[in-house]
Amino acid sequence: MKVHILRPESITPIGTYLDRRRQHPESLDAQIEFATVLLYRDREYRGMYASGWREKKPAPSSDSPFAPFDLTKDAAAELAAVFESLRTGVDDGSDRPDDLFGLKPEAADGLGRTLRSIRSHGLGWLIHARLLLDLCRFREAIDAAEHAIRLGEALPGLAILCEAAWAGSIGRRAVPDGDAVARKAEAHALRLLPKAKRHRWMTRTREALDERIRQRALRTRARVEGKRFTRFLTTELAFCQQERRAALASFRAARVPKELRALIPLARELGVGDDPCRALFIQKIPARERRVAAQKILGCAPAIDRWLASLGGPPFEGEAAAFFWLLEGADELMA
Repeated sequence: MKVHILRPESITPIGTYLDRRRQHPESLDAQIEFATVLLYRDREYRGMYASGWREKKPAPSSDSPFAPFDLTKDAAAELAAVFESLRTGVDDGSDRPDDLFGLKPEAADGLGRTLRSIRSHGLGWLIHARLLLDLCRFREAIDAAEHAIRLGEALPGLAILCEAAWAGSIGRRAVPDGDAVARKAEAHALRLLPKAKRHRWMTRTREALDERIRQRALRTRARVEGKRFTRFLTTELAFCQQERRAALASFRAARVPKELRALIPLARELGVGDDPCRALFIQKIPARERRVAAQKILGCAPAIDRWLASLGGPPFEGEAAAFFWLLEGADELMA
């Protein structure tokens, strides 16, 4: 079950889940419900805005579909610092909490108050550890991860424990012997894995945990919000294919200049205005063929620009729109 997250109408109404959590402060289910949809909301925010942060610094906005629980000023400053360090290659080594909306302390503390050391609470301890890691509360994150490990969540618990211990060994919020703790946890994890699955085990394990959290959030939203949310549920591929069919409904090959007609198959495949859908279609092109396709498009770019200019300014329709977006996709093919 997937949802196309880059639509303002589908953004998680986090206020609903805040109210539900505050109405049942001692309910673990309400705490996990809130924590999972909050983490899912992070994904939505990054999915909607991250691609533009290189040109424009992240900032709260009254026009944001995430308002009134939009990006905080502190989170905007932290994100800007991260992008600056990536640009310059210089990192000041400071701990940077990952708390876009300022709501993770409430989520973490609520879980910490209601979790118990019983096997059925294993996922809850993992989510608790994940939130504490995001907040740079490294010692607490290690303790929560150890609870998860004891309750049967060994591999994801060890992955978070390693990350928290390593981060704590170099940050301002020091974890005594953090490096040694991380090495011991990694050795434990590698003993649990066959050789074929040891490469990048932490990354793959964290991705698997994120997917578990995402699926839990989707089920929660479907149950709580009903059709207001489920109308957005689909496979991304099905959604994008539908978008492409609609965009190409008025495509007429005969109206494309002869010098550009060799690009018509690529225009039909990639010429869609929805950025995530275009990225999805690009991913389906074999890697060895992407650069060749990009070179073909860029080689014809002056001719495409002349043709589009002769039609007037955007917005374009049909075949002209497809070629306009095909030009946009050329750089993405090279990435």
